Amino acid sequence: MDRAQEPSTELFRVEGLLWVHALVGTALTLFFFWASTACRDWVIQAVLLGCAVGWLLSYAPVARSAEMLEPRHRLPAKGLPPEILGIWAFAEICSLAVREGRGWIFAGHLLVGGTVLLHGLMALAFDLPLHRRTWAASLAILALGTIGHLAPLVGDPTWGKE
Repeated sequence: MDRAQEPSTELFRVEGLLWVHALVGTALTLFFFWASTACRDWVIQAVLLGCAVGWLLSYAPVARSAEMLEPRHRLPAKGLPPEILGIWAFAEICSLAVREGRGWIFAGHLLVGGTVLLHGLMALAFDLPLHRRTWAASLAILALGTIGHLAPLVGDPTWGKE
């Protein structure tokens, strides 16, 4: 690859910030849902809300760093090879055969799916390189696994009871 066509370290830094910001936001959302339904501890909920306010306030510096990227650093995204997406889709289908720990697998799907969704939306908002077909395929594959793991949990009358 030509040096002029290589992604810059500034782009990698901003992409890293977006991924971390999306992961933290999704984790906070899932933990708050858990704290408000399963745990019902007001102290934990207050701490999580405080963290969420900090997360919202950290959006401005992330946006500023994305806006400071020069146009020459915004190279078109190449996306994942179709073979990788195919292997991932096959693994998702195979994972539906797993019977133990479906609740944790479902929670993992929500965490990864929320992170991928938030990252893509922020990349679109900040006009950063995003391979939209790869993003859409990733969300579709994650949706397949999420729905596939949720369906048996909803039908299980003992799910969520201790």
